Amino acid sequence: MDLTPLVEYVESHLAGDLSLDTLARRSGWSPYHLHRRFHAAVGEPPMHYVRRLRLERAAVWLKHTSASVTAIAFAAGYG
Repeated sequence: MDLTPLVEYVESHLAGDLSLDTLARRSGWSPYHLHRRFHAAVGEPPMHYVRRLRLERAAVWLKHTSASVTAIAFAAGYG
């Protein structure tokens, strides 16, 4: 399976549930195999990838909006 659809899903659902189990169900692989294949293809484990994208998005919002840190954190997917 090509990981492009899964990567695109992650990028478009950053505020949602992107746990390893959720991504594994979406890919049809076990969490173990998804972790290994994702890391090999993307260069970082899936949860590191999700965390990095969420932080990058939040950083852009902090720089370019006047929204509060709390509002940005919730919008970026942090509870």
